[in-house]
Amino acid sequence: MFVGLKPTYRKQSEVLGRISQEQIFSEYLGIYPDLYKRYLSPFRQDRDPGCRFTWYNGILYFVENTMFQNKLYWSCIDVVMYIKHCSYQEALDILWQSGTNFDKVTKVVTSNFVPEIRFEKKPWGKNLFMLSGETLEKELVFCVKNYWIKTKSGWQKNSIHHPDIELTIAYYFPNTNHVKLYFPYAKENRWYSTCTTQDIFGLHKLKYYQSKSDILYITKSGKDRLMLDYFIGVAAIALQNEGCYLPDDIALDLSVMFKEIIFLYDNDIPGITHAQKLSQKYNFKYKVVDVLPKDTFEMIEEFGINNTKKLIL
Repeated sequence: MFVGLKPTYRKQSEVLGRISQEQIFSEYLGIYPDLYKRYLSPFRQDRDPGCRFTWYNGILYFVENTMFQNKLYWSCIDVVMYIKHCSYQEALDILWQSGTNFDKVTKVVTSNFVPEIRFEKKPWGKNLFMLSGETLEKELVFCVKNYWIKTKSGWQKNSIHHPDIELTIAYYFPNTNHVKLYFPYAKENRWYSTCTTQDIFGLHKLKYYQSKSDILYITKSGKDRLMLDYFIGVAAIALQNEGCYLPDDIALDLSVMFKEIIFLYDNDIPGITHAQKLSQKYNFKYKVVDVLPKDTFEMIEEFGINNTKKLIL
């Protein structure tokens, strides 16, 4: 036994400087990342390609849209840890040792290309989520006549579903100029988005909320936020989904603006788990409404507005 020798700990930056993140995903998932494709999940049986890749703060993530093992964003290191049943440091060591095999593959240079969505709105033909078209537009929710998606090969018009065939909704985020397209009645590919964690539903109303209440609810969808605001009568914002984290700078601003902040997510296992995690991370409260319908919209449909108020407040 050799005494006094310290183990060599590889840094993530050191490993990823030798092997690209794209190469690791390709090697371990059998998928070469393309930001503009949707994929079947390699972790489970899947017939609806809804998973995708996205960059955030220099890290490439595989977005597992059903939150396999309660995890939405998977880095290439996360994938190696899962497949090899190993720790974080062991995964880095495995990748470093494999480096000679990867060296023969040309490292991919990250493109500066930025995807973009533009849309042309049209009048709402009918109410949605029990709200008028005028109210929806005030909340930056638009009925879409046509939309265009910027790809590496140019602009594509109505390329996912045609608005003449599938109702197409656009959520617009003015702070970033990002757009989230929603096809509520489509059997597959119901979402397409340029949004990040910075894009928070209802953020444009914070000053109004602050003037009316010292309590803020945070929920997991734009639809549930609208239900809480217009039918339950509380100040509410929403993250992009249950797996998203609240950016630290925004969390700090909210803690100054409101005396009490409550996470209100679905009452199923993923919803409760993530509400608890976020509550611990930011020192905010969370609430579980223990009834069968799992979200606010479903509760209003099932029990009516007054009874849902009693359950939530």
